[in-house]
Amino acid sequence: MQKEHTGRKTNYELLRILAMAMVITLHYLGKGGFLTDGKEPFVLPDYLAWFAEAFCVVAVDVYVLISGYFLVDSSFRVSKLLKLWLQIAFYSIGVPAVLFLTGVLPREEIYLERLLTWVFPVLREHYWFATAYVVLYLFAPLLGKAVRNIPKKQLEQILVLALLIFSVSKSLLPVNWPMDTGGYDAVWFLCLFLTAAYIRLYGVPFLEKHGGIIYLSCSMAIFGLMCCYRMIFQRTGRLGDFLTGTYHYNHILCLLSAAALFVFFGKIRITSEKLSKLILRTASCTFGIYLLHENEAVRYLWPKWLGADILQGTPAFLTGVVIAVLALFAAGILVELVRQWIFGHIFQGFSKARS
Repeated sequence: MQKEHTGRKTNYELLRILAMAMVITLHYLGKGGFLTDGKEPFVLPDYLAWFAEAFCVVAVDVYVLISGYFLVDSSFRVSKLLKLWLQIAFYSIGVPAVLFLTGVLPREEIYLERLLTWVFPVLREHYWFATAYVVLYLFAPLLGKAVRNIPKKQLEQILVLALLIFSVSKSLLPVNWPMDTGGYDAVWFLCLFLTAAYIRLYGVPFLEKHGGIIYLSCSMAIFGLMCCYRMIFQRTGRLGDFLTGTYHYNHILCLLSAAALFVFFGKIRITSEKLSKLILRTASCTFGIYLLHENEAVRYLWPKWLGADILQGTPAFLTGVVIAVLALFAAGILVELVRQWIFGHIFQGFSKARS
């Protein structure tokens, strides 16, 4: 039997770890300057960077699918929302504070608007993902109850219409939609929630049978279409605004790739108790890893600290990716474990004071 801990399954927690490694890869490639503008001439390292990006761009969708899968049966708790909010604030305020005290962040770079972003991270979208996730958590109990109580056919109709509006339309038509943010918003997270809910309640046999192949095929298609769009742009000067559209989180290829990978991991069984405990412990730190390295005060600094400037234009950037993932996981896990220890004692003391 697969080991579970407080409702968490090790196969999906392993996928959560993989998704965070992919997120770090995306940020290292993007903020490290490895993703050459699609309109510019490419050399081998540029193709390699965009190829790696294609296999990792599913990370955000995968992460939300995992959360949605379990939120379907969850109940809303103010205490959990408060803990989530405080975790975000801990990193939002703590990271720049440490940088300032150590002299990395000069006083002249601290101004009112930046301070407001650090102090009110959710409201100011310090982390767009965190803001969208908070909105998802607020609406999840209502949506969860709805999807459990409506007929399968009705859920299918709602899901199909939602995906047609927010994914398929922008994927097939080379038109700029005013409401399209590329999946960087709570609306897309709600679509992912409905997708995860359907998978949990009814399953998708085709994905269950061919999950691995679909993930690989869609990832290669994301890269291949980008290359095709580049060829068209270079010859005609058209489609310049859509060269990297396949890399949007709400592109249908990205969604299919993410759903396929999610279903593929759903069939994995981990029997080792020691490995299960290690996976569960590491997975509990993944959100902290994100909040640490994507902090506004440091998100463009850490790629330079890890030598991104030196590796630009060379295939050796792939080594840089591995180093970045390992370094940020090590630092992020350490900081998050300390935060969990501090907050654990604070909430424990508060509970004793109330009793």
